Amino acid sequence: MIRAMRDAHEQDMLERLKTTPPPAFVFIGRSPLMSFADAVQDFETHCPTAAAWVESNYVETADFEGIRVWLRRDRAARARPR
Repeated sequence: MIRAMRDAHEQDMLERLKTTPPPAFVFIGRSPLMSFADAVQDFETHCPTAAAWVESNYVETADFEGIRVWLRRDRAARARPR
């Protein structure tokens, strides 16, 4: 039941992201209540479908000691490989 709820929430989030893609994502590592210290790894693990969409439409442009900034590809001045 919990996994079904999680999947429904992820699908809802993904549909909202596709409808109105934000200019950026900021992943804040070492946050409370996360399974992994790396916020991107946590997102990929718990929201794999949404994470795949983010990875195909955004590029990581900065990492400030675990605070990782991903810009939408059309906004990124310079793509930095992960």
